[in-house]
Amino acid sequence: MKRKKEQTLLSYTGHAFKKHLQIEHPEMLNLYVSTQKDRQFHFLERRSRTIEVMSRRIAEQKLDFIHFNSISGRWRLASSPEGYFYSSASCYILNKAPLVL
Repeated sequence: MKRKKEQTLLSYTGHAFKKHLQIEHPEMLNLYVSTQKDRQFHFLERRSRTIEVMSRRIAEQKLDFIHFNSISGRWRLASSPEGYFYSSASCYILNKAPLVL
């Protein structure tokens, strides 16, 4: 049952993100084109998994991963975590209100 809820959430999130990009930023869709035959776009990790956060240290580690992922490796979507439009890093670093879609 827990896995079904995770899959439902991930599916909804992917579809909502795709819809938002199609309306607001269609030029960004090409960043997410999938090489897999079963999907046109790929927004989330194929085999993501839920991790129970049992301490503040682990929570901060996970937030760091989320915030720095957009500026590292192949993504390089901004020059800083808080500079990426869709990141919640600006809420923590710049004390800005969250983005509402």
